Amino acid sequence: MTSRPSEWRLPTWGAAILALLVASCTTSPSPTVSTALRPTTSTTVTTVTTAASTTTVPINAAVLLESALATYADGYRFSSVAIVNGAEVGSVEGIVIGDQSQVDIHSGDATVTYLITPTQRWVRVEGGEWDLLTEEAPASDPMAAFADPANLSVVDASSGHVVLSGTYPATRFGGSEGSLELTMTFQDGLLVEASYQNDGDVATEVTTTFSPLQETDAIVVPVP
Repeated sequence: MTSRPSEWRLPTWGAAILALLVASCTTSPSPTVSTALRPTTSTTVTTVTTAASTTTVPINAAVLLESALATYADGYRFSSVAIVNGAEVGSVEGIVIGDQSQVDIHSGDATVTYLITPTQRWVRVEGGEWDLLTEEAPASDPMAAFADPANLSVVDASSGHVVLSGTYPATRFGGSEGSLELTMTFQDGLLVEASYQNDGDVATEVTTTFSPLQETDAIVVPVP
């Protein structure tokens, strides 16, 4: 087996390279949005104007988020890019299939791959062999973080394109206190992008895109 450098321990959403998985903060199963979310969620009525007519379309942010998360319940692809002080510090791409996931972390010239199942976890440095982990594995279900925001509102909506803003506890994404604002973009009811921006002393911007699984996507568990 290949020894795994300790610095490759994947952080949760939040801290510098820590921003690498803007959404990877929990390993809980496929998320659901509880009914407790609805009282703090605004339902915005958006007017869409075309050359022929003006149409009033009600957008229920909670229902849209819940439906979008449910659409990906069986699996999805994701890809994240982290920008710190204007420079890309790394990227992450992976697939989630049921309760299994495979995540590739790219930083500089190095790539490390994690493979996570409910009972076992492996890591592989590029060019090496799979190493069975006995310690905590990195987060493997980025979308689970989006359930149950403290507040949720519609920012923009037109022709199937909807942008929501959600307030989440910073601790959920690796922070120590306070809250953060997450911008989520939906196209025809499908969550396609989530982004987070922090303009503090260390300017951090993380953007994660999501898409349905492809027919060829598969996770192959290493054989001892």
